[in-house]
This record gives sequence, C-alpha cells and structure tokens, in this order.
Amino acid sequence: MLGHQHFTLSTATALLVLIPFLPEYRIRVGFVLVGVAIGSLIPDIDSKGTAIFSGNINQLDGYISRVFAYLLSPFMPAFGYFTRYFIYKPAVKLLNVTSDEYRFEEKHRGFTHSLMGVVVFVLCTGLALYPVFLYFGSTAFLLYLMVGYTAGAVLHMVQDSLTGSGIKWNQPFSSVKLKGQLRTGKDTFRPQMFLATLISLILLGIAPIRLTVFSYKGWNGLVLAGLCWLIFALISGIRISTD
Repeated sequence: MLGHQHFTLSTATALLVLIPFLPEYRIRVGFVLVGVAIGSLIPDIDSKGTAIFSGNINQLDGYISRVFAYLLSPFMPAFGYFTRYFIYKPAVKLLNVTSDEYRFEEKHRGFTHSLMGVVVFVLCTGLALYPVFLYFGSTAFLLYLMVGYTAGAVLHMVQDSLTGSGIKWNQPFSSVKLKGQLRTGKDTFRPQMFLATLISLILLGIAPIRLTVFSYKGWNGLVLAGLCWLIFALISGIRISTD
C-alpha cells in the first residue's frame, strides 16, 4: 500500500479502539495516536523517497487528517532517518556478522517488514527516547507512544499482507508469506471503502447511541476493529503462500 493509505487506515483503526478513552485520557490517547501515525510509516524506511522521509503524506482526504499529518510532518523525517541509519542498517550488518545460517537483507519488504524488525525498532527507539522523556519527567508517556508505535508498525505489515507481493512475517527464518490480491497504487476502491467503514464506526462511537457488548469499554472497539480487519482481509483475498 501507499504511504497515505498506511497512515489513514492505521490511525482510523487506532481511533476506533481509543474513542471510549478520549474524554478521560486525552493526552495519553494523543501520544498513542502519534505513535501509531509514525509507526504506520516506519517499515518503509527500507525504500528512499517514501512518506516517512519527507513528512509529506500526499492524497490525504479530510481536514482533520491533513491537519494531523501537518502537525507531525516535522517529526517524521527525524524518525525516518534516525531509524534507517542508526538502527536498521547497523542491526542488519550486526545480525549478518553474528549469524552464519541466516541472511538478513537490506531490501524493500525485507527486515523492516518482519516481526523481528519491529521488535528491534521498538526496543532501540524506546531506549533512544527514554533520556528525553526522563529529562521532562514524563517517562509514562513514552510507554503510550511506543505502544502506538508498535501497533502502527504491525498494522502496516497487516496492510502490506493484503497486496500481491505480500509479507514474510518471520523472515529470514521462514519463507511462509501472507499475500492478497490488492495492487499497490492501483486497487484503491477496496481500501477507500474500508476506510469509510472505519470512519463510520468511529462516528457511531462518538454518537450518544454506542455499540456496547463488553463491560470493559476497551474491548468493544478492539474486537470491532479486529472483525473489520478480518472481513477486509478475506475480501482482499488473503492467503498463505511459500513462493
């Protein structure tokens, strides 16, 4: 998928889950959303010229999404370049030096689009940001930021798993790939309809009449978002492949 699709689908999913907490925990929800937005673009640091390096997310629809992207635009290149040159490239080189059995490659949808890559990015980014948050006495907010960052990166991989190229989630340890039928940059109808569905559910969550099934309010949005993604994955023809 393209950068603006990763950004909008991931932040809309997060907002659907977080809507019940927004009135009481606005600042915490804000940190989670910022983390999701940045994390949703981080896996594409393996390609130059992507949205994370410019902070310019083209083709965004809607005033709110444009303003949110504009506010984050100064920070995205900093995260992008730092992660690419101080985490991604050194990590791949170090792993190749220490591993004789497996080969870690610097290519698109390689290490950055794997569970191992996400874990490395989250840990290293969290450690790098910790002194900053410690200085301002707000280390608790770092946790919310990194939870969102992790969710955004995982959602990015879920979204790319629905495209024809697919994702090897456990590379290089396994060649098993999840892939779908969406064509990046060409098949826009299904992602747009899914985004419209998420936005509709978000508006329903804001409305006085809310969908409430579980006693713990956090589960309602989480389960609903999970079901939406499951249906979207099936519609997108997701399947397991080893090619």
